[in-house]
Amino acid sequence: MTKPEHASFQQHRWKTRRRIARMPRRGYLYIAVMFTSLVVAGMIATAVSLSTSRWKSLAGDADRQAALRLAESELQRAVEQLSQDSYWRESALGGQFNGWISAEVFSGRADSRTGFVVEDPDGDFLDDPFDEVLLTGIGQLGNASAAVRVRLRSAQSPARFLKFGVTIQNDLQIDSAVLSCERDIQVGDDCIGSSDAMVVTPRLSCGGDIGLSVRGTINSDALDDGTHDVVRWFASQATEIPLAMLPYRDSERAINHALLSAQDNPYGPVNEQGIYHIDAQGTQLTIAASRIQGTLVITNSQRIRITDAICWESQNAALITDSPVLFDAVGPLLDEAVCGTNFNPSSTPYGAGYQNSTLSDRYSTVFRGVFYSTNNAYVLATSNRETLAITGSLNVNGLYLWADLAIRSFDEVLANVPLGLSDPNRLEIAPGSYYRTVTPPTQ
Repeated sequence: MTKPEHASFQQHRWKTRRRIARMPRRGYLYIAVMFTSLVVAGMIATAVSLSTSRWKSLAGDADRQAALRLAESELQRAVEQLSQDSYWRESALGGQFNGWISAEVFSGRADSRTGFVVEDPDGDFLDDPFDEVLLTGIGQLGNASAAVRVRLRSAQSPARFLKFGVTIQNDLQIDSAVLSCERDIQVGDDCIGSSDAMVVTPRLSCGGDIGLSVRGTINSDALDDGTHDVVRWFASQATEIPLAMLPYRDSERAINHALLSAQDNPYGPVNEQGIYHIDAQGTQLTIAASRIQGTLVITNSQRIRITDAICWESQNAALITDSPVLFDAVGPLLDEAVCGTNFNPSSTPYGAGYQNSTLSDRYSTVFRGVFYSTNNAYVLATSNRETLAITGSLNVNGLYLWADLAIRSFDEVLANVPLGLSDPNRLEIAPGSYYRTVTPPTQ
């Protein structure tokens, strides 16, 4: 039995519809696959971009940290460079960049370099050799840069001349006498004397001719001295004693029958460091029969005469002057009864605290400290013909002896050096002064 024609037609239409219905589904699937592919590609691109950015960020951080390390290392290098240059303050360009140097040897990269800037806060590098200064270290690596700043101060290393018992800028001349010294002696020019003159020292460094007997090693090393104005520095720290306040002795203004210390000053206000300055105004000055516990700075004197019994002790500098110094007839005993002065009141006890209010004590003559003159020193016989002894060091322009002189070691000053007797070139970074700062101009 054959199917009706209309039934066959209906079946054909149904199949056609199915084909038509299936065709859009395949298109949607294609679109979905393409869309998914684009999303995945976008995610990959984003991941790659983020990874690249992250890598660049990490690389930038690493460069910045490396630049900071370079800046810190530049601080140390600059401190050493300045410490080795005795005249850096004269040539310093305050606030100006010092110039680049390659840092490839430290970083391993050719595009690395360092430099520094040094500044004096008061704008004058020459007004005080011990002024603190600001040092900025700069490091650069690729496009990264960093700067760190510190304060530099004196390391208070002993001045070079303190390593010697005697330093003489020019001539040493000895006439029938002996110069003995527990430390080395350095002389800038000739060492001459009579046939019976002698120097006894571990080592004598003489820059000129030697015309006397020497017990010890001899060499011709260059004079090793300081570079700053010692007299000026100590005068700036001192309390002034007006010349008119000093009494006369043998027609000369004199420190005589006096006790002078950080707690006692018969001529005016005290100085808590025990440093006193006298401007002699071209006159001759005498220091006699007194106890001095501190530092005397004397300028513009025609001649300073040290005579009679003296008990002169200082933890560092005893006498700082630009004037000639004469040791003449120095006596052995300082007697309170003779002088009419109590030299050990409660304000300035003697030794390990011995004090009283009587006038019955006597004190052996002693010179303890650094005796420094930019002029000459002359030594004549003591009143009892005994050897004149100084425990400390002697730094003078020229030394002329007509009597024996012994210089004994004074190790304490090397362990507790005041600024004025330290080497201004030796610098150190002040603790707690480190901080990061903006990179200064480098052009």
